[in-house]
Amino acid sequence: METVRIGIAGLGRFGKLHAATLAGLPGVEIVALCDPDASQVDAAASRYRVARGHGSLDEMLDEGGMDAVFLVTPEQYHGEQAAAVIAHGLPLFVEKPLAATADEGARIVAAANAAGVPVQLGFVVRFDAQHSLLRAEIAAGRFGQIVSIRLKRNCSRAWFPDYGDRVHTIYETSIHDIDLALWLAGSRCTRVYAVDRNYSGLTYPDACYAMLEFESGAVAMIETSWFVPQGAPANVLTGSWHGTIDAELEVIGTERSARAPARLRAGDLAGRSHAPPRDQSLAGDRRVHRWRAPGAGPALHRTCAAAGRVGHCVGRRCGRRTPHCRGDRAVRCTISPGFPCLNVPQPSGLMHTT
Repeated sequence: METVRIGIAGLGRFGKLHAATLAGLPGVEIVALCDPDASQVDAAASRYRVARGHGSLDEMLDEGGMDAVFLVTPEQYHGEQAAAVIAHGLPLFVEKPLAATADEGARIVAAANAAGVPVQLGFVVRFDAQHSLLRAEIAAGRFGQIVSIRLKRNCSRAWFPDYGDRVHTIYETSIHDIDLALWLAGSRCTRVYAVDRNYSGLTYPDACYAMLEFESGAVAMIETSWFVPQGAPANVLTGSWHGTIDAELEVIGTERSARAPARLRAGDLAGRSHAPPRDQSLAGDRRVHRWRAPGAGPALHRTCAAAGRVGHCVGRRCGRRTPHCRGDRAVRCTISPGFPCLNVPQPSGLMHTT
């Protein structure tokens, strides 16, 4: 099996997740790491036995020796850093959003096309088993014509101070649901009506609502906000991130409808509250400013979704096909040398169809 040599830029919360997932994939070797926080580089290099650690993306790219790069840096740096990776001719996985503006995103797409370099965005929700199953059912025609798609993604209020001056809410949360709506509708969006609200006084709005119309006649409604109160049942529990993502998807077709509610831990379903102390919402992860340091270059758990998208990206680099989960009992993917799916019984309440 060909070994794919990976460099990872950015070792915050998601960078660590990518490193852990990549380290567990067959045929993958992490050969380089970079982050302006030297302690994070040293810790990850020791844990995953990586010989090369760098303080900047430029330094890592100049040394070479990689087959692909995973870009998991703060959002405002994605555009310029993605362009740098593409200029080195390296296939790229970049966490969403691709860029901070539409114009910058278009320039990256043009550069990747001109260079013939594959670029994959971190749209994790496509690799969620229930979403893959729903897409397969729609593609098979079992829903008839799609009438409407409703998507909700509301997040803990305690998290917003870490994002409100950093990235627009649409790019941080709704971007997942816009991608899902386009993917499930299978049609071009022709018209959008949207409003936002800003109650926090920070740079970006803390609530956004949109209605999308598609060429097929389907309509999508997308809602996102940062007002889930402290004390709500938590479904995000990690060492540095603690709170709630209240997400829901509903699809109405002329022949069938389906609703996929947010998943909660068993304790949450029993009504247990996992509210963290006020000072622990994102403790230890406020390192965005460090990417501005001199020499920094151009300015939960390992789930099926994370492993699926990473395996898909690495599989594309190797020329391997990486199917999504299929079958009405598939709720979990296991990545192995051929990236097959492992079917396990579907828990009740995961997806309701009528």
